[in-house]
Amino acid sequence: MLHIPSLDLTGKYVLDIGCWWGWFMRYAQDHGALVSGFDIEKSRIADAIEFLHDSKGLCVAGVEQMPYKTGTFDIAFSNHVMEHVQSDVVMLCEINRILTKNGTFILAVPNDFSISVLPFRPFRWFLKHKSKFLKKYHKYDWLKSITHSDIEHYKEYTRKSLRTLLEANHFKVISIKSYGLELPYPIRGRLNKTICTLINWFLGPFIPPFFRCEFIVHAEKIGMINYEDIIQ
Repeated sequence: MLHIPSLDLTGKYVLDIGCWWGWFMRYAQDHGALVSGFDIEKSRIADAIEFLHDSKGLCVAGVEQMPYKTGTFDIAFSNHVMEHVQSDVVMLCEINRILTKNGTFILAVPNDFSISVLPFRPFRWFLKHKSKFLKKYHKYDWLKSITHSDIEHYKEYTRKSLRTLLEANHFKVISIKSYGLELPYPIRGRLNKTICTLINWFLGPFIPPFFRCEFIVHAEKIGMINYEDIIQ
């Protein structure tokens, strides 16, 4: 379960960016929010409609051109979407536009510099350039698994790069926290979820970011972005 920063959602207009099957929309609704969500995949919107038993507020769209009026939402939420976007700056520009003044942005992205990934980073180049060969010999999925790789990721983020990116696009960073327990292959395959949960529960405050799998950012809009400056 994603560690969502404690926010008062009552009566707030909330947007779930890349909502997939709608779990965060359900969470926000249960906490009194007025929720909308979109995803670029039609099948995922179908999953969300089935899960929520309602199509209200759902649509198919991309992050580069969100189908909402300027200043519509109090809170925007994005869970592991930005790394899949070719231009994260354009995405942030759109999020800035649809948020109200001093609106809140909650962002989650992978920690691609954790110990579970670093030993296998050289394989990532091979995955991107030799994937046809790997698929032919049925080795692709295995190699992709041990490297935690997704060749559809366009960007990799660190705590520093996230802060720099957000501040450059008129967001004030309230906090950047790391979560999730990550261990290198093959150790992680030997531990079940219960053991990992117990480790997080008892040792969480003492586990360094190097062993964490994702960053959670809590930011606040502090100004408007001039889109013409972005595309030049």
